[in-house]
Amino acid sequence: MRALLVHEEPAVRQLLNVVLAERGHEVAVCDSALEGWAEYQRAPAPLVVAEAQLSGADAAGLTRRIRSIALGQSPFILMLTTTSSAAQLAELLEAGADDCLVQPFAIDAMEARLAIAEQHIAHRAERWRRFQEACAQHEAVLARLEEAQDQLLALGEAVPGGIAWFDDEFRLVGANRYASEHLPWGKDAYVGRNLPSSEPAREVELFLASLFARAAESA
Repeated sequence: MRALLVHEEPAVRQLLNVVLAERGHEVAVCDSALEGWAEYQRAPAPLVVAEAQLSGADAAGLTRRIRSIALGQSPFILMLTTTSSAAQLAELLEAGADDCLVQPFAIDAMEARLAIAEQHIAHRAERWRRFQEACAQHEAVLARLEEAQDQLLALGEAVPGGIAWFDDEFRLVGANRYASEHLPWGKDAYVGRNLPSSEPAREVELFLASLFARAAESA
């Protein structure tokens, strides 16, 4: 898994790089908010570990920027802060951080936070996979429906005589060319319209009788 590490302190940066690499991550290491932002735009990572107090950026600046763009799945952002101030932690979380860890930290504490992050990322990836799968299935169903509609229209044009079809609320859905030619104002004037009778079944019967009578007269 790709991870983006943004920290100004060389010793901490090196330590975190080792910890992340040992957990199997491919780590992109940056030492400033500007470099981190450019790297994320170049190659979005599912895991971001960043120092909150970066030079040239407010505590939540990088997080807000990352959350402001849509490049596939949203990353898990772990912010490292030097203060346990409730106000700053709330600001980081409000800006879009998923978790915060106060520096200095114990290695086991970092390992625990990373384990949680990896679980979240795995769950997000699975949800994203299911969403994409559902979208693909939806597109496939629409394509089949469109193909079936084209076949139905072709069949309607091939059958001699007038054919019209209605929905379950007795609204005209379509008609073949022969039937359309014998509607008083053309098919488009009727499609989607409710038949006005209080007895819709009877209205359909009368409508079709009139339609086929016109067709017979012109035959």
